[in-house]
Amino acid sequence: MANRDRYNDEMKLRLQRDLSRAISDYAPDSEVIADGNVVRSRYLKRIPSKDWPRYYYRECSNCNSVNIQLFTGQTLKDFTEQNTFCPMCSARYSGGMAKEFIIPKYGFLYEAEKQWNLANKKPTHTFSGEIFYRGNNTSKLKQYDIPGHSVSCAYGREDELVLINRSNFSICSWCGFGTLSRDVSEHYASNGKKCTGKLYSSSLGHVFRTDVFIINLEDVPIGSIDQALSVLSALTNAFCRLFNVDDNEIGGCVSMSSGHYIFVLFDNTPGGAGYVKTALADRSDNLLQLIRAALKISEECTCGNGERTDCACYGCLLNYRNQRYHDKIKRSYVIDALSGFKEE
Repeated sequence: MANRDRYNDEMKLRLQRDLSRAISDYAPDSEVIADGNVVRSRYLKRIPSKDWPRYYYRECSNCNSVNIQLFTGQTLKDFTEQNTFCPMCSARYSGGMAKEFIIPKYGFLYEAEKQWNLANKKPTHTFSGEIFYRGNNTSKLKQYDIPGHSVSCAYGREDELVLINRSNFSICSWCGFGTLSRDVSEHYASNGKKCTGKLYSSSLGHVFRTDVFIINLEDVPIGSIDQALSVLSALTNAFCRLFNVDDNEIGGCVSMSSGHYIFVLFDNTPGGAGYVKTALADRSDNLLQLIRAALKISEECTCGNGERTDCACYGCLLNYRNQRYHDKIKRSYVIDALSGFKEE
């Protein structure tokens, strides 16, 4: 970092992308293509006299929900002690101290030095993170007409979700320098001058609003978060195939309501693109088709040599977005949960 000449106005690359992608693709130490070359992100852009929005959060490993609170001056220790149980499922939080994330709402800046030509090596990104539901439409769940089953759903217009890149970044609050390295003895601001600001640990996050559709399969015995994640994967993949929607347009997450795992499908486009509303809002016939399509995907895949179902592949349930849970997702979980919906 001592070579200050690398920092000049010409090579401070500023690229813009929706924050839901940017906090992975452009996070510190991520690499990005620019004019056929690869450059490395290094800074969270600062605006004089303005701070980044800062939140404390705790994740629940039992129901996959997140409890977040805007930083208002309290310490991380106080937040941890005040939030020992998950408000969604009442389970005790595990994992010790709560964590924090900041929203890099002003964008990112890049190191001036070109890393390599694109032909020689592909760029790398930090893990894309995970999306959690934190809206309030679970109180609006109503019964859908699916004979023989108790299924309640709710459509939410511009409901709230939060995306967290859990990577443990070291961030300077003065100059915006950021790195995944834990061994940094000194650092320089983007203008090439040595900065004496202290580094602190933080994740990156993004709070956004979009259209959601919540599904509560009330009479389906889903016994674990692994099974819930498997069913979610089947539902999101089935949605894209059944309604001919690009799989980049639809996302999903698991949460909990009144002791039941619930499945939240949402438009990836901030503000909503109309996919979940058009396909599922007040459409019990389409919902039943969706559930049956999710079951069919899981039953008919031939991964595991066609004999085992305690597995999954990219042809049925796995995709880039759920890569963190690839070792947990199984076709058998989906078949056990949804077999009661099979068409006679």
